[in-house]
Amino acid sequence: MRDAILLFMSSKSFDELRDLQGKLQLRADLIGRINALLALGEVKTIYFTDFVVQ
Repeated sequence: MRDAILLFMSSKSFDELRDLQGKLQLRADLIGRINALLALGEVKTIYFTDFVVQ
């Protein structure tokens, strides 16, 4: 799962993530991708505690 998240995150550009809408879209995309990988349960939300873009 970590690999899938890292690969997905590395495909995002600064322009896609710089505003609030981009971060909300990232959250929704990650939830969908993670839930697709889970056999049981589901992720309902993701909280970003730090957000660093290089």
